[in-house]
Amino acid sequence: NDWEDLALGPCAEGSDTDCLYVADFGDNDAGKQDNPGFHYTVFRVPEPELDPVLEPSGEVDELTSEDWVGFPFRYADRAHDAEGLAVDPSGRPIVFTKEREEDATHVFRFGPLPETAPRTFAPVEELERMASLTLTDESLDLATGADLNRSADRLALRTYRHVYEYRFAAFPEGLEALSDADLVPGVVPDLDFPRESPQGEAVAYDPFTGHLLTISEHVRGIGIPSLHELPCAE
Repeated sequence: NDWEDLALGPCAEGSDTDCLYVADFGDNDAGKQDNPGFHYTVFRVPEPELDPVLEPSGEVDELTSEDWVGFPFRYADRAHDAEGLAVDPSGRPIVFTKEREEDATHVFRFGPLPETAPRTFAPVEELERMASLTLTDESLDLATGADLNRSADRLALRTYRHVYEYRFAAFPEGLEALSDADLVPGVVPDLDFPRESPQGEAVAYDPFTGHLLTISEHVRGIGIPSLHELPCAE
């Protein structure tokens, strides 16, 4: 029970309805997969309709969904810690691992998701590694968040200190052949916001502007982090 990331994507291939995908696959010691009966899981729920107007208190109503579906999985090679989740145009989740012993993040993609009744879990899927990306050798450059834009030709990876963007021409071939050569240098500057923790945890593309949205994790004594909007270079 270690929810790490959230992604917005189609509920199924060809669907005009969006769903939220919730990543329950945190594994700091990369050992949970060896536990009998345990499975990493991506949950899917229909995107709720929200009233954007907050109450005067600044609070929003709690939402409860009875229409969730769980997609458990395991890695074909070994256990991994992961904190990044994206969803492709066909509604297939993509997992980005957080490797503490390597200067890299490994990319795993689900196959087509099976039809599953609400409030149930699909059969366990075994994911094969499809790509690996080398990050810098800084001690805090670990992948902590990910997102794929709506055109499926840009990938954003968040680390504690940076945002990286990769661009490729075609999908899914571009993702399957993704390499460090696809990295766009200098697109987003180092993220060093005053009075905020450098522990970046989330990144997402604004589906209307294409800009990047990012935020840090709250660390006691440093201050409440703000949501930042970063325009992408052409």
